[in-house]
Amino acid sequence: SPYSTPAPAAAPAAPSPYAPPPARPAKGLATALNVLLIVFVVPVLFNFNVLMAVHGELGRLPGSSSPRRIDGFRTLQVTGFVAEGLGLLVLLAAATVWVCWFRRMRQNAESFAPGRIRYKPGLAVGSWFIPVVNFFLPKQIANDIWTATTGRPSGAGRWLMHTWWWLWVVHLATELSAYRTWDEEKTVEDAGATVVSALGGDVVAVVSTVFAVLFVSRLTRLQGERAGGAR
Repeated sequence: SPYSTPAPAAAPAAPSPYAPPPARPAKGLATALNVLLIVFVVPVLFNFNVLMAVHGELGRLPGSSSPRRIDGFRTLQVTGFVAEGLGLLVLLAAATVWVCWFRRMRQNAESFAPGRIRYKPGLAVGSWFIPVVNFFLPKQIANDIWTATTGRPSGAGRWLMHTWWWLWVVHLATELSAYRTWDEEKTVEDAGATVVSALGGDVVAVVSTVFAVLFVSRLTRLQGERAGGAR
């Protein structure tokens, strides 16, 4: 009717109380990280060659004798120690940059999928240093980052993330189980077994590092494309 009271205008929608910051570039962090990862391979390969020399010398002695009887024992012992020390220093530097890069990836993922990431950005750092938790939680965070970045729960490139992760787990388990070095063993037979195990660990370290570089490069590129509107 012409005398009816007009319906009140609909109130404007309240702005969302949560607006994540825009994605930030991560190419610089990724480049620094990949350089450190590649540098890490150098002392690992150096140590591999030392272990091969030790293995050859051990093969010249009876299994029940002491490994200290091999030619150049002290030189091989010190050289191996230096290689492992250099590898540890580079690894610590790479780990520092890694958690910074991973946290940036997590923060950027929030921009792509606000409120849909299961864990806080702080856990993108802390989860790597919590015993037992570091065997599964970083992977769950990586899954969420990849899904938020690509906009798909699955995809052709996801195999790269899975391969990197399982190689990392094997590498971590190998490092944790290596509580003795060949020069600490009592017999040549035991030292030889320790050397073979260490050689396997070095191979896993190199392969896992290669896949880590590929994973870092791929995820950083995907986020750059998403932030730039290419996706």
